[in-house]
Amino acid sequence: MKPRENLSEFVRDGLRAGHSPDELRGALERAGWPGAEIDAALSIWIDDGLRLPVPRPRDSVSGRELVMFGLFAVTLVVVIWHLVQLSFALIDIWLPDPGRPGGGWQLGSIRWSISALVVAVPLFA
Repeated sequence: MKPRENLSEFVRDGLRAGHSPDELRGALERAGWPGAEIDAALSIWIDDGLRLPVPRPRDSVSGRELVMFGLFAVTLVVVIWHLVQLSFALIDIWLPDPGRPGGGWQLGSIRWSISALVVAVPLFA
């Protein structure tokens, strides 16, 4: 069993026995527990005047939310990348560099960026 689980069980049992959170904090400080871990263990339970400690809900992230956030981040990067690429290609067409011959690469770059944006923008939206 992990030390934090031991600490959480101790707080739960102490609240169940009728001790106040301040009494438990003092006992844990005298035992040498760090203040941050004491605060974390005490924040899990609430003493609501009942004889039982009531657990507080914990924030959790589901797997679906994690995948959706990852897809959101990837599409955001794709949209920004291709918008920048498209803008640089258009600037190269409007203001060509006289020292660089050719310049046919811009059309391929523009086609690729527009096609990527046609797919990524609706996904991002």
